[in-house]
Amino acid sequence: MVPAIGPENWQRVMDISAQHSQIMPALGIHPCFSDGFSSLGELSQWVERYRQQIVAIGECGLDRRFKETMERQKKVFIEQLRLAQQFDLPVTIHSVRMNDEIYALLKQYPLARGGVIHAFQGSLVQAQAFIKLGFKLGIGGAITWPRSGKLREVVATIGPENLVLETDSPDMPIVGQRKGENTPATICFIFEILSSVLVMRPEFLSEVLYKNSRDIFFAS
Repeated sequence: MVPAIGPENWQRVMDISAQHSQIMPALGIHPCFSDGFSSLGELSQWVERYRQQIVAIGECGLDRRFKETMERQKKVFIEQLRLAQQFDLPVTIHSVRMNDEIYALLKQYPLARGGVIHAFQGSLVQAQAFIKLGFKLGIGGAITWPRSGKLREVVATIGPENLVLETDSPDMPIVGQRKGENTPATICFIFEILSSVLVMRPEFLSEVLYKNSRDIFFAS
């Protein structure tokens, strides 16, 4: 699943997915790029046009690193939640030190299809709260680093039925990589680490994770 970050790459994401049947597109406005975006009506038109091709709204959410644009981030995020409600789509959510605020907004704007909390690195309580709202937790390169003990404990506690794999390439490097070196191929290494954290046979874990992904993005 390949999410967009804003109108400047919506067409590119759709073109790539049209060329490669295994790529599933999502359209949205990333919080880091929300400040210069003036009209969400344009996104609505794109979603309506490509409703049969896209599998989610996103990447959307909130990022505390950009406090100066927080008011705009919240407005754009809420509008995308409303759009997901309107078109009965899941969302893929970017949350950087904003889990509690995002949870409150998801309670206010509930989504029948749920979605994914991308690159989750929160607490067990936050994980369980998102799961109760119908969300899966995206697990990527962060779990491969030795310092990820807290994340590994959360993952082991909640179990594989609440997880999906991701790479966020070229960002979110795996252990031993520098930022920008990541590719979708690292999903195999992330899977190996996750399998060891959960102490599960790879063939069983792969079936569970695949089902999770399909339940989110291809629900009938």
